[in-house]
Amino acid sequence: MLIAQQTAANLHVSAGQIVRMQLPGKVSKDVRVDGIIDLPQADSMFQVVGAAPGAGATAPPDNVVLLPLSQWQAIFGPSQTAGSAAVRTQLHLELARDLPQRRPMPTSR
Repeated sequence: MLIAQQTAANLHVSAGQIVRMQLPGKVSKDVRVDGIIDLPQADSMFQVVGAAPGAGATAPPDNVVLLPLSQWQAIFGPSQTAGSAAVRTQLHLELARDLPQRRPMPTSR
């Protein structure tokens, strides 16, 4: 698990320590901090898609952890299938710029 620098400072934790995450309901899960990261573009990660300009949060949240998808599914999967509004999935993708050019579709005669 990677933890944002601000979150690590707020919790006074460092790599190798355990953080207890409170999940929806009364369940908690202990996870080990594998590393501390800086998120210089954190504002863009937490934007509400389609919101009017200025309608979003003025700062990113202070409780940010990043998990591999398999670990996220193991921890939050049961809450997600139960229909909890507190569990959301957000994917950040980047297109490869070196893809081959598109070939024209053959036309039928």
